[in-house]
Amino acid sequence: MSSQINSCIEKLVKLRIPADKNKWGKSSNFRSPCKPLLILAVIDMTANGSLHDNFIEPSFELAATYNRYWQTIAPPDLDSELATTFLDLEDDGFWATTSQEVDPSQPITTMRNLQKSYIGAKIDADIFPLLSIGYSRKKLREALISTYFTPDIRPALLDVALINHGAAIYSKELLSGAPVPSIKTGRGAEINERISELGFNSALVELYDHRCAICGIKLMTPEGHSAVNATHIIPRHISRDDHPSNGLALCKICGWSFDNGLLGIGKKNEVIIPTAIRLNGNLPGHLLIFKDRVIAKTKQESFRPSQENLRWHREKILRN
Repeated sequence: MSSQINSCIEKLVKLRIPADKNKWGKSSNFRSPCKPLLILAVIDMTANGSLHDNFIEPSFELAATYNRYWQTIAPPDLDSELATTFLDLEDDGFWATTSQEVDPSQPITTMRNLQKSYIGAKIDADIFPLLSIGYSRKKLREALISTYFTPDIRPALLDVALINHGAAIYSKELLSGAPVPSIKTGRGAEINERISELGFNSALVELYDHRCAICGIKLMTPEGHSAVNATHIIPRHISRDDHPSNGLALCKICGWSFDNGLLGIGKKNEVIIPTAIRLNGNLPGHLLIFKDRVIAKTKQESFRPSQENLRWHREKILRN
């Protein structure tokens, strides 16, 4: 096993990576961090149980996992280059892509074009078995981070790996119907909070299929961004309750309006539009048409919003 791991590490530490001091920062030794970050995302998805077979698609989940690493190290105005990196890893022997209807005249620079042209990729036969073993995953992750990143950023990248894994497990446990689990990472309250926040969000967004429970909008980008996020009915800092029945999946406008008492949910799960939404020069526009509309159902009936929690929101948050 050690020889297999060492052989794999030798391959991963010799990725062909462009250098550009004007584009990339010191944390990645002035070289592109894209390839090692994408491999880290694949390692995390395997650890989370999202990758059972040796085939990975250019999916929303892959993009979202990769983005959490990207946002840790890259300038906010820089393109993540995920689509081109997905293809470039084939040249390094990490995987072999499977294409469909590729137009050679059209460069693959966006995730949308990548998804149109490529079904996915099969990981190298020597690497894939190692991804199913915790010890070897740890060794591969450490080799990637120590090779391509400076010591100052390494702890943050390891934290992302911990958060990705912890949040995926937390989300699955929330959706299992078992009591809300406690999070004990030994890495402090901030990491624990990020795990619970991301895990709760993933669980609720899945329950509502990325659709806003109030307005019904569903907008997702191929780069791993969704218009919908989870909102606690009774805020977490008050309730400490991450059970899915204390949450809703809402778009940015509906979520902000709900949190600030300009929308509510009634006893029959109907949308309440208070008079306050029209005050102070407000122009609520399309929100008014949702009055009395029944909110979207969750995939599992047992996770529908708690009437007790909705009543608390009506009494404590909803404006007159």
